[in-house]
Amino acid sequence: MPAQKGRDFLLKLGTGGGAVTVAAMRTTRLAINGETVDATNKDSAGWRELLAGGGKVSVSVRAAGILSGSAQATDFAGRAIARSLDSYTVVFDNGDTLAGGFQCTAFEAAGEHGGEQTYELTLESSGALTFTAV
Repeated sequence: MPAQKGRDFLLKLGTGGGAVTVAAMRTTRLAINGETVDATNKDSAGWRELLAGGGKVSVSVRAAGILSGSAQATDFAGRAIARSLDSYTVVFDNGDTLAGGFQCTAFEAAGEHGGEQTYELTLESSGALTFTAV
């Protein structure tokens, strides 16, 4: 598999054709976490056994970028305060997508003398997400 371009790994606000790429992003990170359910018992012969399909799956998205004056980027502060659930789509470089409900759980803005203003945000999934492979 050839190397993948990071600039094509996008976070979009919304789903489907109306989704809009989050403004001025530089970095996108995605973590898919699966919680296990231990089903080990005396018949397990000393080996751990996990319950297939048990537990829960969660997805975390972290993004960082430049506060470019875009209302969309600064709007995340309001989303974090409101703790609203909104629709987002993560677009992978090959066109695959992961879409569904997320809550903005953290928003940080920073600025250094002689540098640009930046932001970081964290989204946590809520409910089932839809993965679409192309």
